[in-house]
Formats: sequence, C-alpha cells, structure tokens
Amino acid sequence: MDKDSLQVWLIFLGAFLAFVASVAVELYKDHRNKRELNKNSKIVLRLEFNNAIGLVRTLIESYSAKGFFEFRVLNQLYPSITRLDQVRNAVVNFESDQKKEQILKLLNDLFLFHSDANSLEQIALPKKDGEAQGDANQALSREFIKDQRQMIALRSVDLIRRGEEIINYLSN
Repeated sequence: MDKDSLQVWLIFLGAFLAFVASVAVELYKDHRNKRELNKNSKIVLRLEFNNAIGLVRTLIESYSAKGFFEFRVLNQLYPSITRLDQVRNAVVNFESDQKKEQILKLLNDLFLFHSDANSLEQIALPKKDGEAQGDANQALSREFIKDQRQMIALRSVDLIRRGEEIINYLSN
C-alpha cells in the first residue's frame, strides 16, 4: 500500500470515527432528554392525580355528611381531570405498558365518575316546586337517586385506591 492510499484510508477512518462519535453523542443526549421529560411528566401527573383523588375524597366526605354530591366540589374536580387529560400524551414515554394502561384507564374512569355524579345531581336538583328535574315521563324516585348516589360513592373507593397506587408509582 503506498503512502497516498494510506492517507486516503486514514481520512476515511477519521471521518467514520467522527460520524460514530457524533451518533453516540446524539443518542446519549436523546436518552438524557427522554429521561428528564419522563421525570418531569411524572411530577406533573403525580401532582394532578393527587389533586383529583383529593377532590374525589372531598366529594365522598361531603356526600357522607349531606347525602348528595356538592356541585362546588364537582366543579373543582372537572378542571383537575381536564388538566390530567392535557398531559395524557406524556404517559406514552413511560416504560411499563401495564402502568401506561392503568394510568389511562384511571383517567377515563375519573371522567366517567365525574360525569355520572354531575348528571345525577342535575337530575336530582329540586325545582322551585320541590320536584326533581327531568323528563316528567321518567320522574326518578328519591329512592332510585339515593341508590345511584351510593353506587357512585362505592365506585369512588376503587378510584381512590387505584389513584393512590398510581401516585405511589409516579413518586418513584
């Protein structure tokens, strides 16, 4: 091998090594950025789930004391769940598919819980003449409304338990 061809090979070797080094640096930076994003996402999700689960607890405490779900607390719960929904995409960066599924399922169940409780209280809201609002053909008895409230309250126990599990996972 003559001197010129050796220099050409050394130039190619140098370029190849520079390329490999730059790829390695970019992969490391990408990994570090994903890890930081994952950490920040967990913090935001933990705080929002903690807030939402705390509001579910408050709603149930209010129900236990008053026998109905307060609109004041329901109105606080909805924006909390909406904020969680806004960071839903951050969950896709988590490593565990099982945890991703649990988080997304809990978020959906929180939406349904809120919707059911809010709808029931809208139906049960007394009119000026003291009757329950709603379609006159489907006038719901007080007993039915009471039973539905109890069912929703029972669902909250599972929501709170699952929420605490997710909060613990997000704390690690």
